[in-house]
Amino acid sequence: MPQNLEHSKAKQEWLAQKLKNFKNKPSSFEISPQSRPENLPLSFSQVRLWFLEQWEPGSSAYLLPYAWRLQGTLDTKALSSSLDHMVARHETLRTTFSTIEGRPVQIIEAAAPMTVPFIDLSEQNESLKEAECERLIHEEAKQGFDIQTGPLVRAKLIRLGNEEHVLLLTLHHIITDGWSMGIFFKEFSSLYTDHVSGQPPQLFPLPIQFADFAIWQRDWLQGEELDRQLKYWQTQLNNAPHQLEFPTDTPRPPQQTYQGQSISFTLPSALGQAINALCHTQGVTLFMALMAAFQVLLFRYSGQRDILVGTPIAGRSHSELENLIGFFVNTLVLRMQFKENPTFHQVLIQVRDTCLESYAHQDFPFEKLVDILQCERDPSRHPLFQVLFQLHHRDKRNGLTLADLTVINIPRATHTAKFDLSLAMASDSDILEGTFNFNTDLFEDATIRRLANNFPVLLEGLVRNPNHPISQIPLLTAVEQHQLLIEWNDTTTLSLGAKTVHELFAEQVALTPDAIAIVFDDQQLTYHELNERANRLANFLQTKGVCLEVRIGICLERGLDLIISLLGVLKSGGAYVPLDPSAPLERLCYMIANAEASIVITSEAHQAQFESCQYQFENADFRRGFLMTLERAWEYTTSENCSLHLPEVHTENLAYVMYTSGSTGKPKGVEITHRSIVRLVSNPTYFQWPQDAVFLQLASPAFDAATFEIWTCLINGGKLVLGPSQLPSLDDFGELLQNFQITVLWLTAGLFHQMVDWNVQALRSIQRLLAGGDVLSPRHVQRVVNQLPNCQLINGYGPTENTTFTCCFPIPLDNDFKDSIPIGKPIDQTQMYVLDSQQHLLPIGAPGELCIGGLGLARGYHRQPSLTAGRFIPHPFSPILGNRLYRSGDMARYRPDG
Repeated sequence: MPQNLEHSKAKQEWLAQKLKNFKNKPSSFEISPQSRPENLPLSFSQVRLWFLEQWEPGSSAYLLPYAWRLQGTLDTKALSSSLDHMVARHETLRTTFSTIEGRPVQIIEAAAPMTVPFIDLSEQNESLKEAECERLIHEEAKQGFDIQTGPLVRAKLIRLGNEEHVLLLTLHHIITDGWSMGIFFKEFSSLYTDHVSGQPPQLFPLPIQFADFAIWQRDWLQGEELDRQLKYWQTQLNNAPHQLEFPTDTPRPPQQTYQGQSISFTLPSALGQAINALCHTQGVTLFMALMAAFQVLLFRYSGQRDILVGTPIAGRSHSELENLIGFFVNTLVLRMQFKENPTFHQVLIQVRDTCLESYAHQDFPFEKLVDILQCERDPSRHPLFQVLFQLHHRDKRNGLTLADLTVINIPRATHTAKFDLSLAMASDSDILEGTFNFNTDLFEDATIRRLANNFPVLLEGLVRNPNHPISQIPLLTAVEQHQLLIEWNDTTTLSLGAKTVHELFAEQVALTPDAIAIVFDDQQLTYHELNERANRLANFLQTKGVCLEVRIGICLERGLDLIISLLGVLKSGGAYVPLDPSAPLERLCYMIANAEASIVITSEAHQAQFESCQYQFENADFRRGFLMTLERAWEYTTSENCSLHLPEVHTENLAYVMYTSGSTGKPKGVEITHRSIVRLVSNPTYFQWPQDAVFLQLASPAFDAATFEIWTCLINGGKLVLGPSQLPSLDDFGELLQNFQITVLWLTAGLFHQMVDWNVQALRSIQRLLAGGDVLSPRHVQRVVNQLPNCQLINGYGPTENTTFTCCFPIPLDNDFKDSIPIGKPIDQTQMYVLDSQQHLLPIGAPGELCIGGLGLARGYHRQPSLTAGRFIPHPFSPILGNRLYRSGDMARYRPDG
């Protein structure tokens, strides 16, 4: 035999022995009938369900409803007698739960015949009959129990015809579990056969009852044994997070409702074979392999590196319990820590070791663990873990079989969810089926369908490459990958051409020379007049040595001279560095020096403060900056030098260097080219251009929103109204909007919220309102949509490094975003991707870093090559060498609605 197969066989034998050791108990632990106290205790597992029932009495979350279609001659007397015998045989089926002195106790009722309601639908027509039957099945599955009065098992028989019936059976989980139902079906089937044939029941007597187990469990699990198991769990769960931040579609409601749905899938048989083969070679069980893969899925979706997943365990490690009905199930909490970037092989080893140790300490009750670990009782989520995984091997013999009848299970949609998310896998040789059960208060159906599609893709990659880092294993289907890479990033509508900002402005001047271009207080300039003044300034700057990409600082209050200066610098071939006059002098001096500004254009009012600002440049041609006031500049220029003889400027040349706030350190100079501005402002499609557009210019020129306000307006022929230098009061601002009949407005999120709260009608002239810079409040958005039907509200997002706007979301009139407002889809010539820490594409709904590509990207950070290299990375999805992505640092998630 080859050595690797020998090694594989040895690992399997070792694992089998380990599992056997955990299941076998010394004979001293045998369970026998117990001396029963006056007040019978609950088992530890029952305590949790009792607690939940106190929290939400009559809930349907913990019901086990079954429905079967019975075809053939039904012996109703045998059916009733068999049910009566089952209730008499198993005390737990006639147990209720009460409270004595604040403690829950079991009350075992005397055996009595069950009441089985009989509903005859046979006389109804076929369509009504089936509809009513379906209604009754659904109604039965939703009807809770009163655990104090009982009974906690009920049956109902529906007659559809002489030889067709539907049997409904519902039990409360507190008296049974999945294993127990297999026993129930087997014994009930045997009893029915015996009654039909006239034979006495053939079942062996039960050695103990569930109450004996509950008493024994409390006596045994104390002292040294309790301490041993507790110590393990305290160590295992030390500093573990009690919440899995799995991305949800809606915020978590304050109280868990248990409303749920289920979505099933089947793995290809070839994949099932490959998984079983992997288990063989890696020395793990099928449960361990699937659990490990599921935890990798959770890690890839959430990004959380320390994950707790619950899993039920039968709790029947003693032979005396194997044929007993009751709620024995305990819950184990399995912890997975994804350190660095492990391979799947390493994950399997960790899961295997965790499982084996957990099995050795499986008797410690989950409810007691919750108390000892002092988990905060949060009514909105399950304690310790919110995601569950389980595997069961399908045994067709455990179904219901009744003599002389064809029994067909009636599948029912699950409408409850005990956890946020659970995955139940079922194995039948190489056939593996899975069912995701999810809380509909948290997840949309489409989200879980994507999850169900991603899991097989991930499984196939893990099985095929167990020694590869798990971050490199594919997660997306081909359809998803095409959607995220191509469909949602197909933003090339028109060619930008090769024109610069000032060339596009010149074209607009030729079209509308006499139209008003800018207005400030009682001053205004036509497009022709603005062009002439900018030409004069550009010529003057050239006489001072300004040429391609020479940086020119502009520190002016808002006014006509500010716009003239910005345009004049571009015409001269230079690049402007906007400086806010209200900024601290130290900051202004740092930016001037860092930008290596050759000239600083300012006003006489600000000249004095700059004279004290001493800065040196490394550039040999400009050893000292030149301070220039516009008042002085106009003395040296005349209307005669309005025609330009400029150097050839290309779209790749620098247009401005804008400094970020510097909240994480010193300000960073972002280098923006003409091409990036043109991509933003030329023929914008992210909003509809209104007729006779009037823009308000309110943002500081040192803030990139001004790029949108100024150049979108002037390149497309709008009127630019310059607001006051200082932010006016809300009253004055509202008056300004109305006096100038502003139709296009950009507001920060903060000012937007203030205006809506103050007087939303002050915005009534606005036809296009763009807001952003922070999260928009859904309440304020809804108010604008409701009260300003002629206003198109747009949520805009974009970092300075991508030239103002990366994406926009026009708010629909039927807006119902109660929780959050999307940032929308990428604008023209822009791509967006949500990536993980390894720059791999994430699926829809998974949180990651928003990375941006396209023509809006800055060159980088001025004089900071290492920072530029860290934030502007090679484009992993572009075939064109040199294309880049900007790592925004912002967390985002894909949403199908934008």
